[in-house]
Amino acid sequence: MSFTTHLKNGIEFDSADHIGIPHAFTTRYGGVSEPPFDSLNFADNRGDKAENLLENYRRLGAAVGFDASRVVCCRQVHSATVIEASEDHAGKVLWNDRPFDADALVTN
Repeated sequence: MSFTTHLKNGIEFDSADHIGIPHAFTTRYGGVSEPPFDSLNFADNRGDKAENLLENYRRLGAAVGFDASRVVCCRQVHSATVIEASEDHAGKVLWNDRPFDADALVTN
């Protein structure tokens, strides 16, 4: 499996060359979160500010090419639970708004 490292708009991320849709494996570089979360943090359940999390998603979306206002997240738990995310879930990214406890999300 081959990966490419990208640096776009100050955001550093990797992509897998064989996946044909916009995607990213993020690093910690290019976000706005302050220590100890610095800097490209996506977890707001440990004390980071919600506005930092949302700005980090916005920056990642601009770099990768997706609309960050439509991101759906789950409260990730190690399990066999996979949930289908739908249009109704768009924009549910903050911890308390996340509609699922699951190991993964899929969509059409």
